Amino acid sequence: MSENEELLAAIDDYELYSVKHREVLKSLAMLAIDDIAPVTIAYLVKLIGVSSSLIYKIIKQLEKDGFISRTRISGTSHDSFKLDRKNLQKIIKLYNSKKLLMSAKNR
Repeated sequence: MSENEELLAAIDDYELYSVKHREVLKSLAMLAIDDIAPVTIAYLVKLIGVSSSLIYKIIKQLEKDGFISRTRISGTSHDSFKLDRKNLQKIIKLYNSKKLLMSAKNR
C-alpha cells in the first residue's frame, strides 16, 4: 500500500469526523500537489455535493484540528489548502493501531 493509499484508507476509517468531513479531507489529499491542494470552495461544493456553508464549516474544523491550513499561491486570487503531513500521520498511526488491535483480537 502506498503512503497516499494508506492516508486515504486512514481518513476513511477516522470515526471522529462525519462522512462529509472525511470526503473533504480525502479530496484535498487526492488533489494535493506537494501537499498543496489548489482548489476553490466552489469546486469542493460541486465535488462533494453540499452547500458552501457546510464546506466552510468543515474547512474551519480541519484547520482548527491542524490537518490543513489556508495558503495563497502567488499569482492566484484564491486560497489553496496545505496539508499538514505531521498531523495527518496521527490519523495513519491511529488507523494502524486499530488494524493491529483487530488482528490481535481475531487470533
